[in-house]
Amino acid sequence: MPELLIGTFWNELGNFKKAEEWLQKAMQAAPQDAKVIQTAASWMLQQNRLSEAFALALKAEQLESTADRKLLCGLIARHQKNYVEAETWLDAAHQLEPANFAISNQLVLVLAAQADAAKHRRAVQLAEVNVRQFPRSADALSSLGWAYYCNGQLEPAERALQSAASGGRVTSEIAYYLAHVMADRGRIEDVTKLLKGSLSATGNFLYREEAQQWYNRITAKPK
Repeated sequence: MPELLIGTFWNELGNFKKAEEWLQKAMQAAPQDAKVIQTAASWMLQQNRLSEAFALALKAEQLESTADRKLLCGLIARHQKNYVEAETWLDAAHQLEPANFAISNQLVLVLAAQADAAKHRRAVQLAEVNVRQFPRSADALSSLGWAYYCNGQLEPAERALQSAASGGRVTSEIAYYLAHVMADRGRIEDVTKLLKGSLSATGNFLYREEAQQWYNRITAKPK
């Protein structure tokens, strides 16, 4: 749609007010178009407007159910840290498209995030399959490392996360995961550097609040 193209143009220029105006025009022009509503939901997620994003994603899914829309609902629920609901959406998407890496990778992360040993084991199993299929994927390796860590497997966690970081592009998530490994190793100086790096990057970072609080604690000057 022309309205979506113009909205994308403004978004790329960083004018999010104009981008939203054109997204709203697109939805007004096609209020029952699931693709348009899904695009708006994805944009709201990028802006960290999670409640609005989820409402739109749910509407798109209700209009026309697809694995991709279930993935989006699960992704937004994960960013809301509602891991049980995220798992429900992602499991449903995974059943429809078991070979879809984006779906299985997100499912790994929501399983690992829950305090349940059986879910941790399943996260490891799914992540190992992903890495066998995509051995050079930093996303697959970092998710495997985090799944190992949550499952109490420190050595393989460190190896997987170091492999994920070896490509040169260390995301905020990879740095945060590695910080946990370094903390268990007692390497506080490395933890500080990794947390600082994770916080310096712009964009959505699921664990930003936790990382900031952790960084503040370990860098606070004694009174």
